Amino acid sequence: MKNVSAKVFNTRELIGENVVVTSKIPGLKYSGIMLEFFERNNSIVLRNYTVHRMKEGEWEVEGKGDLIIIKGDGWAEIEVPKWSKIREYE
Repeated sequence: MKNVSAKVFNTRELIGENVVVTSKIPGLKYSGIMLEFFERNNSIVLRNYTVHRMKEGEWEVEGKGDLIIIKGDGWAEIEVPKWSKIREYE
């Protein structure tokens, strides 16, 4: 019998992946390479990030930078357009 309570995915597995982080602030999202995920406070660190803001129904680039830390209470979801570290889960 399978252990259904076993954790099959860890957010830290997204380190090194290109991700899109949706902010809790409507119309704001960030994209970049996930550099770190801090489990203690749920913060995300993105490298080579881009800030996107919805203006007049279209996403516009608002800014870019080398490193950004998004606090745990500031993000709602993480999207991974293409996960390169795919592994089989039973």
